[in-house]
Amino acid sequence: MTARLFPKYNTPEKLGALTQEQLEFLIRDCGLFRSKAKNLLGLCRKLVDDFHSQVPQDMKSLLSLPGVGRKTADVMLSVAFGKPAIAVDTHVFRVSHRLGLSDGKDPLETEQDLQRLIPRAKWGDAHHWLIWHGRKICKAPKPKCGECPLVELCPAKMAY
Repeated sequence: MTARLFPKYNTPEKLGALTQEQLEFLIRDCGLFRSKAKNLLGLCRKLVDDFHSQVPQDMKSLLSLPGVGRKTADVMLSVAFGKPAIAVDTHVFRVSHRLGLSDGKDPLETEQDLQRLIPRAKWGDAHHWLIWHGRKICKAPKPKCGECPLVELCPAKMAY
Protein backbone atom coordinates (compact mmCIF):
# COMPACT_ATOMS: atom_id res chain seq x y z
CA MET A 1 0.00 0.00 0.00
CA THR A 2 2.73 2.47 0.91
CA ALA A 3 4.57 1.60 -2.30
CA ARG A 4 1.50 2.87 -4.18
CA LEU A 5 0.96 5.96 -2.05
CA PHE A 6 4.34 7.38 -1.14
CA PRO A 7 5.84 8.00 -4.59
CA LYS A 8 2.98 10.32 -5.55
CA TYR A 9 1.38 11.35 -2.24
CA ASN A 10 4.40 11.97 -0.03
CA THR A 11 3.23 15.04 1.87
CA PRO A 12 0.16 15.75 3.98
CA GLU A 13 -0.87 18.36 1.41
CA LYS A 14 -0.80 15.87 -1.47
CA LEU A 15 -2.49 13.01 0.39
CA GLY A 16 -5.01 15.35 2.02
CA ALA A 17 -6.05 16.70 -1.36
CA LEU A 18 -7.50 13.33 -2.39
CA THR A 19 -11.20 12.67 -2.09
CA GLN A 20 -12.44 9.99 0.27
CA GLU A 21 -13.28 7.81 -2.74
CA GLN A 22 -9.86 8.26 -4.34
CA LEU A 23 -8.03 7.31 -1.17
CA GLU A 24 -10.34 4.37 -0.51
CA PHE A 25 -9.50 3.03 -3.96
CA LEU A 26 -5.76 3.37 -3.30
CA ILE A 27 -5.92 1.52 0.04
CA ARG A 28 -8.77 -0.87 -0.78
CA ASP A 29 -6.66 -3.96 -0.08
CA CYS A 30 -6.13 -3.15 3.60
CA GLY A 31 -8.65 -3.91 6.29
CA LEU A 32 -11.11 -1.21 7.34
CA PHE A 33 -10.06 0.87 4.33
CA ARG A 34 -13.06 3.22 4.51
CA SER A 35 -12.47 4.33 8.09
CA LYS A 36 -8.70 4.43 7.51
CA ALA A 37 -9.19 6.67 4.49
CA LYS A 38 -11.41 9.00 6.51
CA ASN A 39 -8.87 9.16 9.34
CA LEU A 40 -5.91 9.61 7.01
CA LEU A 41 -7.60 12.51 5.24
CA GLY A 42 -8.54 14.13 8.53
CA LEU A 43 -5.04 13.56 9.89
CA CYS A 44 -3.41 15.11 6.82
CA ARG A 45 -5.66 18.13 6.92
CA LYS A 46 -5.05 18.64 10.64
CA LEU A 47 -1.29 18.34 10.14
CA VAL A 48 -1.44 21.03 7.46
CA ASP A 49 -3.85 23.34 9.29
CA ASP A 50 -2.63 23.01 12.88
CA PHE A 51 0.96 21.76 12.74
CA HIS A 52 2.54 23.35 9.63
CA SER A 53 2.62 19.91 7.94
CA GLN A 54 4.87 18.49 10.65
CA VAL A 55 4.05 15.49 12.82
CA PRO A 56 3.90 16.80 16.39
CA GLN A 57 6.26 15.37 18.97
CA ASP A 58 4.11 15.41 22.09
CA MET A 59 1.43 13.03 23.34
CA LYS A 60 -1.39 15.56 23.59
CA SER A 61 -0.94 16.80 20.02
CA LEU A 62 -0.54 13.30 18.60
CA LEU A 63 -3.74 12.19 20.31
CA SER A 64 -5.57 15.12 18.68
CA LEU A 65 -4.95 13.60 15.23
CA PRO A 66 -7.79 11.56 13.72
CA GLY A 67 -7.20 7.83 14.05
CA VAL A 68 -4.28 8.17 16.47
CA GLY A 69 -4.72 6.46 19.82
CA ARG A 70 -2.36 6.10 22.72
CA LYS A 71 -0.53 3.05 21.32
CA THR A 72 0.17 4.76 17.99
CA ALA A 73 1.24 7.95 19.76
CA ASP A 74 3.62 5.98 21.99
CA VAL A 75 5.11 4.20 18.96
CA MET A 76 5.62 7.54 17.19
CA LEU A 77 7.23 9.12 20.24
CA SER A 78 9.56 6.17 20.76
CA VAL A 79 10.40 5.01 17.25
CA ALA A 80 10.15 8.18 15.18
CA PHE A 81 11.34 10.72 17.72
CA GLY A 82 13.49 8.67 20.12
CA LYS A 83 11.52 9.78 23.16
CA PRO A 84 10.87 7.48 26.12
CA ALA A 85 7.55 5.68 25.66
CA ILE A 86 6.11 2.19 26.11
CA ALA A 87 3.43 1.29 23.61
CA VAL A 88 1.13 -1.42 24.94
CA ASP A 89 -0.18 -3.64 22.18
CA THR A 90 -1.70 -7.09 22.56
CA HIS A 91 1.72 -8.74 22.93
CA VAL A 92 3.02 -6.28 25.52
CA PHE A 93 -0.24 -6.55 27.47
CA ARG A 94 -0.21 -10.37 27.48
CA VAL A 95 3.48 -10.81 28.32
CA SER A 96 3.40 -8.15 31.04
CA HIS A 97 0.52 -9.93 32.73
CA ARG A 98 1.95 -13.43 32.38
CA LEU A 99 5.31 -12.32 33.80
CA GLY A 100 3.61 -10.57 36.70
CA LEU A 101 4.86 -7.14 35.64
CA SER A 102 1.35 -5.73 35.59
CA ASP A 103 -2.15 -6.54 36.69
CA GLY A 104 -3.56 -3.49 34.88
CA LYS A 105 -7.05 -3.93 33.54
CA ASP A 106 -6.37 -1.99 30.34
CA PRO A 107 -3.40 -0.87 28.22
CA LEU A 108 -3.05 2.47 30.03
CA GLU A 109 -2.81 0.83 33.47
CA THR A 110 -0.34 -1.69 32.05
CA GLU A 111 1.73 1.11 30.52
CA GLN A 112 1.83 2.93 33.86
CA ASP A 113 2.87 -0.27 35.69
CA LEU A 114 5.69 -0.85 33.21
CA GLN A 115 6.81 2.76 33.47
CA ARG A 116 7.20 2.34 37.23
CA LEU A 117 9.22 -0.87 36.86
CA ILE A 118 11.44 -0.14 33.88
CA PRO A 119 14.08 2.63 33.86
CA ARG A 120 12.92 5.48 31.61
CA ALA A 121 15.97 5.16 29.35
CA LYS A 122 14.93 1.56 28.54
CA TRP A 123 11.22 2.13 27.79
CA GLY A 124 11.60 2.04 24.00
CA ASP A 125 13.80 -1.06 24.08
CA ALA A 126 11.54 -2.82 26.59
CA HIS A 127 8.55 -2.24 24.33
CA HIS A 128 10.34 -4.06 21.50
CA TRP A 129 11.62 -6.85 23.77
CA LEU A 130 8.14 -7.55 25.09
CA ILE A 131 6.66 -7.57 21.58
CA TRP A 132 9.37 -9.93 20.35
CA HIS A 133 8.87 -12.25 23.34
CA GLY A 134 5.10 -12.26 22.78
CA ARG A 135 5.42 -13.03 19.09
CA LYS A 136 8.12 -15.68 19.29
CA ILE A 137 7.78 -17.42 22.66
CA CYS A 138 4.94 -16.23 24.90
CA LYS A 139 2.28 -16.69 22.22
CA ALA A 140 -1.38 -16.13 22.96
CA PRO A 141 -2.89 -19.57 22.54
CA LYS A 142 0.15 -21.78 23.22
CA PRO A 143 3.20 -20.22 24.83
CA LYS A 144 6.48 -22.06 24.34
CA CYS A 145 7.41 -22.25 28.02
CA GLY A 146 9.95 -24.98 27.30
CA GLU A 147 11.91 -22.53 25.14
CA CYS A 148 11.47 -19.51 27.40
CA PRO A 149 14.59 -18.03 29.02
CA LEU A 150 12.33 -16.45 31.65
CA VAL A 151 10.47 -19.61 32.64
CA GLU A 152 12.04 -19.74 36.11
CA LEU A 153 10.81 -16.22 36.83
CA CYS A 154 7.38 -16.64 35.29
CA PRO A 155 4.38 -16.93 37.61
CA ALA A 156 2.25 -18.20 34.70
CA LYS A 157 4.57 -21.05 33.65
CA MET A 158 2.59 -23.76 35.39
CA ALA A 159 -0.62 -22.73 33.65
CA TYR A 160 0.82 -23.64 30.25
